[in-house]
Amino acid sequence: MITKDTIQPLIDKDDKLPPLAALAHFIIAGKLSIIDTEHNDDETIQSLYRLSMDIFPCDVRDGDGFEPAITALNEMGQQFKKITKEIPSNPNRAVTYSEDDEAYCIKMKRKFDETMDGNRAVTPMYEPEVPKCNLTNDTTHNKINSQKRKDQLIKFVDGFKVALNGRRMNWHDCWKKGRSHGIITHYTNYEIMKNAYHRAKQQHSLPSL
Repeated sequence: MITKDTIQPLIDKDDKLPPLAALAHFIIAGKLSIIDTEHNDDETIQSLYRLSMDIFPCDVRDGDGFEPAITALNEMGQQFKKITKEIPSNPNRAVTYSEDDEAYCIKMKRKFDETMDGNRAVTPMYEPEVPKCNLTNDTTHNKINSQKRKDQLIKFVDGFKVALNGRRMNWHDCWKKGRSHGIITHYTNYEIMKNAYHRAKQQHSLPSL
């Protein structure tokens, strides 16, 4: 019998999942979003989510109030173009753009959450102007604090990985542990923490400009 316990040893590995195990994991996990699913890079898992989207398409109608979200996404898309443009010639600036975009995403998510909770979607709540990075007027104090947060994040995540002793990395558990110990409280979810960690590690390896 296939159960969560019987397929868990396969889920914990980084190896490609057998198709039957991938199907079982897809059904048992029951995640609405592929982003929240372990092994979301697996071909079978991705095919199952594509098939689900074809069978159960999202019914979006005019007037449903998606315009603010679409505008915000367009703004983020423009910011990502700036990041891509700066990477070859000025990687430090690209990192700063990326951090600004992350802050913008967090701010917009908070606005949408507040609107949904209060059911007050009367007027558009987006702020189409993406925060501009300030490379010349940052205070030394802010730079020091930012670097301390990055160093603390790298140290904590690296330590968590070592403690896994070869087992598959679970970013959600890592984030929860960090939050419970008061170490990484400024990251609102594990995806933001994961992206910040990879950026910080990459920045450590970049040449000084």
